Amino acid sequence: VILLTTNGGASWQQQNFASVDNFTDVNFTSTSTGYAVGIDRSIRGTIYKTTNGGNSWFPLSFAPDSVVLFGVRFVRGSGVGIVYGNLLMLDSTVVPILSPFVARTTDTGLNWSVQQIRGDLTNHLLIGGRLLSATKGYMSGGTALTEALILHTTNGGVTFAEQNNEETPHEFSLSQNYPNPFNPTTNIGFRIVDFGFVSLKVYDVLGREVAMV
Repeated sequence: VILLTTNGGASWQQQNFASVDNFTDVNFTSTSTGYAVGIDRSIRGTIYKTTNGGNSWFPLSFAPDSVVLFGVRFVRGSGVGIVYGNLLMLDSTVVPILSPFVARTTDTGLNWSVQQIRGDLTNHLLIGGRLLSATKGYMSGGTALTEALILHTTNGGVTFAEQNNEETPHEFSLSQNYPNPFNPTTNIGFRIVDFGFVSLKVYDVLGREVAMV
């Protein structure tokens, strides 16, 4: 449901949508125009729009399947906006794989284009976002337990870059390689407390050293 108040929260009117199982976010660009995102019964992201202050809503065309949308953000008084969440994929073991998902519009939601997010962010959730202007914005999320994520855009969501963290590491850490599985190359990130020479060794499943850099 979506709840509407016209008296500062003293009372609320419930609005039902038969084809939507859950709404996850609502964002208004003016007192009359607003957007809502949710998930329908086929696990497909849906976007609704109102032009009369929430009294009635109509669906917007949105093509991607198997997308869970957690948020919608528009620049106030502008046609520039983004929806964000995660794309659900199944591997050979029928284990869901989550990939960050962002789509962008510049015409008040009539058309949407899927944006490219770094490929090494598998299983990172995107659950928060804000557009400060038509060009600048932030996305937030991370993995379930271990790693926070902040993405920054300076072109309205066309591309996102990971926010730099200038904090000095307090201990050694080795990150999960990506992509995984890899063929023929992979990337391995690590952090060290002090600058110095580093040796990285790779072992196979039998414990044999197969590479060193």
